[in-house]
Amino acid sequence: NENFSERTLRKRLKNTPEDRWWRFWKSETFTQSGFEEDKDALIRYYNDRGYYGARIVRDSVYLREDAASGADPELVVEIEVDEGPLYHIRDVVFEGNTVFDDDRLQFALGIQPGDPYNRSLIEKNLYYSPDHSDVASLYTDRGYLRFNVVPQTVEVPGDSLDLYFEITEGDVYEFGTVEIAGNTRTKEHVIRREIRTVPGQTYSRQAVERSVRDLVQLNYFDQNSIAGGPSIVPNDEDKTVDLVYTLAEQSSDQLELSGGYGGSLGLLLTARVTFNNFSAQNLFNGEAWRPIPSGDGQQLSLQVVTSGTRYQNFSLSFTEPWFRGRPTPVGFSLGLQQYENSPTQTDYRIRLATAQVFARSRLKWPDDYFQVGTTLGYRLYDISGTSSLQLPEGINQE
Repeated sequence: NENFSERTLRKRLKNTPEDRWWRFWKSETFTQSGFEEDKDALIRYYNDRGYYGARIVRDSVYLREDAASGADPELVVEIEVDEGPLYHIRDVVFEGNTVFDDDRLQFALGIQPGDPYNRSLIEKNLYYSPDHSDVASLYTDRGYLRFNVVPQTVEVPGDSLDLYFEITEGDVYEFGTVEIAGNTRTKEHVIRREIRTVPGQTYSRQAVERSVRDLVQLNYFDQNSIAGGPSIVPNDEDKTVDLVYTLAEQSSDQLELSGGYGGSLGLLLTARVTFNNFSAQNLFNGEAWRPIPSGDGQQLSLQVVTSGTRYQNFSLSFTEPWFRGRPTPVGFSLGLQQYENSPTQTDYRIRLATAQVFARSRLKWPDDYFQVGTTLGYRLYDISGTSSLQLPEGINQE
């Protein structure tokens, strides 16, 4: 190795780290399978920095013993590399593309003639980029389910490379049937309003991924059951794609019991319960209480904070995330706080009642993760007793 130091290259060997004296709590164990992975990672490190021809010439694993010192034998790992020259891209060629021209595909690939070769960057921009700007997403987000690309790298005499990409576009597919299975508590309309794979619309890999992400964020289902996405069944005759979302229900309700010290208030006890998949529509349906009515995706939260008769705080909040069938969260909250004097202070009493209503709507720009909202609040103070209290401006004392 000449272009990278041993210290830099050792960091690539995640499964074969050196034993360090200061890590006395852990001894490093050698495994052949881990070593093979590390060798692949080492070559990839070179490839990502332009060294397309880098290879491992020799590797050796052996025991080194020092009989005179009586110390335990050490396992030694030696790797000899041939780095090769730094390669640059001479030309990028696409074949078989009719939907997008070469300039559009090359922009998505993110590689220009003259750039150093970068294996990982090419693979990411060719097959999958998280922001869906890759070449494959250009096709699969527009219905080309059967899209395929075969890359080929050709060495040019010297230190240059030509990149060839043979593209098979295929036909445009649409979403066919979309089934939901496994939901025993959450109502189907709550699930369907979160998924973006609508029957009859053009197939989109991004729509499938966004649907899975939104279902995970509900926290109503076991993530392992949906993390892999729905089962996809293509129908080549009518060019449709059938989907089945298989879900496993899990409880997302929360219960909190805590205690703390509140200065002059003394010991504070808190109890809060939140139902994240509540159903207000079934409040008067006795059969739906198991133990509470659920399944409509609404949120109900109740909280009590108390320090005996000297301080109480009660709050209630409710949120409907999809008002009138649209992603428009609306809700309200109610609160009541009461303070009373301690035996060492002048008699006084403060009651504060609060009420809020809010409405939010989802924006389309910059994207639909942004929301704008309006909140209307009302506060009522009921205060009596000493005149030395620090009251909010504009509040008159009885």
